[in-house]
Amino acid sequence: LGTKYLVTQLASLGIYQSQPIIITQILGPAKVVIFVVAYKIIALPMDLVFMATQPFVSAFGEAKARQDWNWIRGAYKNAVKASLVVGLPLALVIALTAKPLIRIWAGAVAVPSGSLVFWMSIYSLIGIVLMAAGQMMVGLECVNPLAISVTLCALGVIGSAIGLAPHWGLTGIAFGMAASKLLTFWPIQLREVNRILKSAKAKTLEPVL
Repeated sequence: LGTKYLVTQLASLGIYQSQPIIITQILGPAKVVIFVVAYKIIALPMDLVFMATQPFVSAFGEAKARQDWNWIRGAYKNAVKASLVVGLPLALVIALTAKPLIRIWAGAVAVPSGSLVFWMSIYSLIGIVLMAAGQMMVGLECVNPLAISVTLCALGVIGSAIGLAPHWGLTGIAFGMAASKLLTFWPIQLREVNRILKSAKAKTLEPVL
């Protein structure tokens, strides 16, 4: 189990830390400032949702130990609703104000293009929607699908950045990040969550039957 968590953490580095290295080598160091500053602002709603849902990890583990599947099902749905209610409006506001905010914060040299803001916002929105699913799988120790999805996403992020950056620049990197997360996290993690919730419903019906 520990090895699988280690693989997941190492793959996460590929998702969240590989871009500055690739940008430096392909587009030049000057572009790193634009990307990093834009990411710090636009990904803020996703980071806040992560912080808000992180306490659920230990709670999910405790509920699993108690076999309280009703609580797990309800907590997951509430976490998703809270993530959407808080994260989506905030992400929209930041997407609309990112360029003037960056101009004030870091100067004109760091202002990103509209297309970079758009695809980075899509990436952040996908992360917000799927955040609760990842936290639940960590808490319930469903590490296999988590490790597979994160590893595939890391490979997609790195591969798409190398392939698209020479033609699309920073926009290509942001597009690859969003596409990689959507095509890996969405089918693998949501399928596992649906399996868990169906199993939880069956377990809560067992005493009645």
